[in-house]
Amino acid sequence: MALACFKRVFIVSMLFVYCATFLQLVAESFPVSSSGHLALLDQVWSKFLANIPEYQLPVSWTEPVFWERYVDLLHVVPLFVIALYFYPRWRVFLLHPLRTWRSALKLIGYVALADGVTAVLYFTRPWLPFSAIPLWVGFSATALLLLGLLFIPTHKASLGQGCLNKACLDKACACGACSGESRLTPMRAVLLGLFQGLALLPGLSRFAATFCGGRFLGFSSRSAFEISFMLQWPLLLAAVTRSVLFFIQHAAEVVLSPVLLVVLFVSAALGAAGFYYAARLAHSERLWYCAFYVAAVALAALLV
Repeated sequence: MALACFKRVFIVSMLFVYCATFLQLVAESFPVSSSGHLALLDQVWSKFLANIPEYQLPVSWTEPVFWERYVDLLHVVPLFVIALYFYPRWRVFLLHPLRTWRSALKLIGYVALADGVTAVLYFTRPWLPFSAIPLWVGFSATALLLLGLLFIPTHKASLGQGCLNKACLDKACACGACSGESRLTPMRAVLLGLFQGLALLPGLSRFAATFCGGRFLGFSSRSAFEISFMLQWPLLLAAVTRSVLFFIQHAAEVVLSPVLLVVLFVSAALGAAGFYYAARLAHSERLWYCAFYVAAVALAALLV
């Protein structure tokens, strides 16, 4: 009886972790701000459930650093999903290194420049007023960004015909010359880094900011989608690496359960499927559909 009671209390007390895991892995695939969803969940939890004894988390999970590293570790799922999804694109650089090394170095430079701008904003965030802005404002800004896609002309260039720029390989072009769209330049990389930095605002989606920023800068929906996750991948890798090193040092504090493992597996599967669905929405110029959901979440954040 005592063992059964302990198991019931443990499962209930970990309910917050289960919900947060699900939200993080699924919402990460869509332009809806996964971090904003976690912040909203924390507000709801604190307001309605935190005072119930059975809902108290195990001690290790209440440590801010431990929790942040756990959320960072969840990024391992989109890290591999993004790498798998874009495998046909980056495979060319591996198969033809002598022909593509200049293009590869150029892309790496652009990504480093954009992420460098984002990093500057990240490390200066204590002096920025972002944390004082209500969560519903960030969600509302995300919804407005997505609705703004309706006012951007649909890109008419045909896809998959290969690049007309001799510096690029067929079907591996990111320069824009093959379709008449904007080229990725140092200035545009800086602007994309600034757009990505806007995600420091609570509730503002990084995916939405970079995708919409790319579209505003003249990239097609397909290119904007690829650029958005090309910029995110190094950040995910850094977050996962940091969290892995942390948990290696604090392995004794990790509290796992079969239920959490099932939640991780199901959430990861749904998150991967969601990423492929979000890609279809982006390529078909329908990513703005997510604005209605984000608007509903903004209203919920306002009421809470």
